[in-house]
Formats: sequence, structure tokens, C-alpha cells
Amino acid sequence: MKTVDLKSMLEKLTKSKWAAKLANQLGGNEAQTQLLVECGYAGQPDGLATRVAVELERALPLALDRASLQAFGSHFDGIELMARVRREADDLLPAFPDQAALPSSQMQLTPEEVHHRWAWISGARSLRLARAWRLTGDPKIAMSCGRSLERFCRHNPPLMNWGWMDASHLALRALHWLWALRFLGDLAVLKSETVMLVILQLKVIGQVLSQDLESKRGIYGPDDVASSGALLFLGRCLPFLPESPQWWGLGTTILGPALSSYREKAPQSRPAPTDQVRQAADWGSLGLWLAKHNGIQIEGLEDGLTDLGLFCRASAPPWGAGICWGWSPGGALMELDGAPVDPFTQSANLAAVLLDNPDLRAARVVDERLYWLFGPRVGEVLRQLAGGGDLGSLDLPAAGLSGLAGQAGEHRLTVWLRTAPRTVEAQGYGSHDALSLAIAVDGHPMLLTPGPEGSGPLTPYLQSRAAHNTLVVDGLEPEGGLVNLEGLESSGLQGFCVARYDGYSSHDGPLEIRRRVFLDGTAGIINLVDQVSALGQHTCELFFHLPPSAQVERDPEGCIVLSGSFGRAWLRPDPNAEVRIARGRSHPQMGWMALEPGEITAAPVVALRMGVEGNARITTTINLEA
Repeated sequence: MKTVDLKSMLEKLTKSKWAAKLANQLGGNEAQTQLLVECGYAGQPDGLATRVAVELERALPLALDRASLQAFGSHFDGIELMARVRREADDLLPAFPDQAALPSSQMQLTPEEVHHRWAWISGARSLRLARAWRLTGDPKIAMSCGRSLERFCRHNPPLMNWGWMDASHLALRALHWLWALRFLGDLAVLKSETVMLVILQLKVIGQVLSQDLESKRGIYGPDDVASSGALLFLGRCLPFLPESPQWWGLGTTILGPALSSYREKAPQSRPAPTDQVRQAADWGSLGLWLAKHNGIQIEGLEDGLTDLGLFCRASAPPWGAGICWGWSPGGALMELDGAPVDPFTQSANLAAVLLDNPDLRAARVVDERLYWLFGPRVGEVLRQLAGGGDLGSLDLPAAGLSGLAGQAGEHRLTVWLRTAPRTVEAQGYGSHDALSLAIAVDGHPMLLTPGPEGSGPLTPYLQSRAAHNTLVVDGLEPEGGLVNLEGLESSGLQGFCVARYDGYSSHDGPLEIRRRVFLDGTAGIINLVDQVSALGQHTCELFFHLPPSAQVERDPEGCIVLSGSFGRAWLRPDPNAEVRIARGRSHPQMGWMALEPGEITAAPVVALRMGVEGNARITTTINLEA
């Protein structure tokens, strides 16, 4: 089978006459026969299945011994877990229009549709079923796992339909399927034809990802972390494929630089949302685990993982609340769903264990991924990693985020500022939320981002500046512009962050906004100073969006009393500001939040409005209750 030229192939696939022929060449009966010949098992599909099982046992030394399997129930709620898996085992493949398979380049799915199909697209469904079979030995679950793998492969032949729409989806599915095959063991529970279909799909995934990375000619960024991490696993787990040395080489060469690019001054053109940072930390951790078991070092991997691990710790309780800009359906990698563990906690703890670094450890919680990687002893490992220091200030240029974390009285507090776009190439991405704030107190959100934008009637609102905790000038959306981070410091209980944005300059002459955030941990105060540098008169609006369960009231002294899971706080607006409090208003749209794609709920928003002329400052103070 020839290496796939992704670009020319997608161009050909836009012509329907090529689609079915090419898919059959890559995954049909002839391709299966050729696969057996390439691997040295001509006419012996059972021999290939045995080889796959042997190689996976070597490559993925998971804690699948009898003692670990027996101890599983003492760490996780096995009854509830199995109930969920059995319900999932009865689910059918999501409905698809009764039509011929379409090239992936012609497919379009809304975020809601991706969300609905995500367990299939990511391979998480097969992984959970395989893990459940390993725990119970129930043949019905093994049969369901085999059917799910076979039906997915039949329904999504190589480069066709919604299973092949995005490189990050392919990378995650490759990882989940490799782990699923490892949990299944000797693979005798699967039909040999199913094993060949899966290996063929993994082969094409490897070809697509490697072609994509090679086309970038040595310039790697955040978007390449998943692809290089997946190639690392494919190269190590499938050494009998002719392409495996190339995949292993690309993975070991690119994963470190791609992970370290989150600290570079000139990231790729698309800033990564925060949940992609969490996924990047997971890919880095799993890559480091694989590298350690193979006795190799990957340049830049540990340094890059340390940076992202600190970010995850700051976003996890008891510091943060997992607040995310943007939406990526993958969540934390290895979606085993064994316990209700905060995803950022999972990522931080995995990095902490692998790097033996107490400064990265979040709450002492054992999740399933840690359990299968290190066995029951990981709980004691986490206990011994106690004692990490305060986080201070954090900045990830490629993620477009800067943050302050520290003590505020008896509270633990994180303040995130959206500092993207920072490069000319990134203009237009992140403009609607540039200089937006997110705040968490003791692991509970106080100021939130609007959530998944989705594709429903509220999409324009959720994509606007009014849906974020930021400043709007003259009711207009910015046009391009760059963010310049001018200062980010933290010392003890004090910290500040300063950034300016010129996205409004094209509207009405020279106009810049500068946001200063001051954290006074001793007094439990956050001071927010918004400076508008302009000519003429302008109307400025500030928005503060709270969780749906929060309560907002006015007090006689002119303050706004905020209360919720984060405790109590007082928001003191600028004396010249007109104050509005809304929840779920439709005319104009205001006070809505998306918890899941396509699911919105009313949430309180405090809106401040005032007129300014020339250079003006708008000062807002948030005072936490001691």
C-alpha cells in the first residue's frame, strides 16, 4: 500500500466518482490480503491477530495482572460503572442518512452532531467496552465491543464519512483503539476479519497523520501534539507494519517541540483553547510514559509537560474550576468514565507522577487512567507528592492565556485573562474574547466563559464580546487587532497582569483598550482597571457573567452582592457606570450560557455602561468575603 498523499487525495475525493474506489483500495478485501502479505502472515489472519496481541502486551505494560483487577473495586464504583457500560453495550451506531458514503472532505457536522457521535468518533465506546470485558469476562460485552469496532469500520471506510473529518479525532481514536485491543488481550474474542479492519484503519490513520506532519517542513505547533503523540504509539505498538519506523521517528522528533511550542512567542495562527491545553498535557504525559518504558528521551518533552502541568494544576480544584475558552469534545484523553474526577485534576496528577514533581499535583484523587498505568500503588505515590508551592503567575502564549493564582485571605484564587491573538497570523481568532476574564475561588467558578458556541439560534450571541467578561466599545465587535501582554508578575500575596488590545482601532480612528488586573491577596480584593485611549466620545460596556446558580443583588451602598458556590463577594462598579442585572434576556440577548453543545441555560450577568471621552479609566473592584 502506497503512502497516502493527503492533499491530492482530498482533492480527488471531492469528486464522487473517486470516493468508493479509493476507500476500497485502502480498506477493502484486496487491502486486507495485501496487509497480511506485508506483515508476513499471508493467508493467516489468526496469526496476525496473535502478533498484534503480543506486540501490544510489550508496548503497553498496563496494570492488568490479577491483583490489580481484583483491587479495582476498592478504588472505583464497579457496580455503577458496569451498569453504564451495559447500557452503552446495547446502543446502536448513531443514525446516518440512507445514502452512499461521502468523502470526509464533503462532510459537515455541527458541534451538536459531533457531541452526539463523540463516543464513536473518538473510539471511547470501544475502549470502555474492552475494559469492562477485562474486568468481568462477560462474553456479551466482548461481542458488543467487536460489533462496535466492525460497524464503525464498515460505516466509515478510510477517508470517508464523519469518522475521518479531523486529524485530532483520528489521533484520539488510534490511541483508544490500541488501548482497547490491549484490554481485550489475546484477541480471540474478536473475529480475525475485525482485527484486520481495525489494523487497516490504524494504518491509514498513521499514513494520514505522518503525511500531514511531513508537509509542515519542520514548523510545529500546538495542533501537532495529538498527531505526533498518536504516531509515537502507532510506531511502537504496530512494529510489524512497514511504516512503523517512520511513525516512531516522527513521534519522537516532533512531540517535544510541539509541546514546547505553547511557550513560544510566535505560535501557529490558531490559538488553542484551554481544553486543548489539557489534552496536550495528556498526550505529553502518555508519550513520556511510553518513552520511559522504551528507555529513550524526547527532547523538550519534560520541560513542555511541566509548563502544561502547572497550567492544569492552576485550573483544577482547589485553585481553579476547569474554566475553558473554546470547545473541544475530546476532554481528557482515555475517556474511561470510571469516577467523577475533574479533568484538569487528572491531567495535573498524571504529569506530577511521571515527572515526580509535587508542584504539579492537584487533589489526591486516583482516576482510572492513573490506575491502569501504575496500578493500585499510585494512591500512595500521590500521597507522597504532597507539598507543592503556590502557583504565582502563568502564561502560555500559544494558548492565548495568562493567569494569576494565589491566596486571597483564606481563599485560593485563580484569575485568567484571555491574551490572544498575539501574532499577525492569528488576527481574527479570539478577537471576540480578547482581554476577557475568568475567575475561580476555592475551585468554584465566579466568572465564567459562555461555553460551547454550538450552532443554534444563540450562536451569534455566544460568539460575541457581550457573552464574555470583557469590555465592548460602541456596541461593536472588534476587527482583527493584536493583544500585547505588557506585564505579568506575582510575588507572595500580590500580583498583577496588564495587556492592551487594538482591535477597535479600525472603527473610529486610533482606539486602544488596556486592561489591568491587580490581585491583593492580603485584603482579598481584585481590582480591574479598563483604560480606553481614543479620540472623541465613545460608549463602553463591561460584562460580568456568573454561574447559573449564582445570586445577584444590589445593596443600599451601591455595591452588587454576588453569592454562590464560590461564597460571597461584592462587586463595586465605577461611580459613573449605569448598572443592569439580567438573566436570560432575549431582547437584547443577554445572560445565557451553554453547558453542553446545543444546551443553553439562563445565567446572571452584570452589565455596566458609561460614556467616555479621550483617555478614560473604568475601575471595578471585586471584594471577596473573608
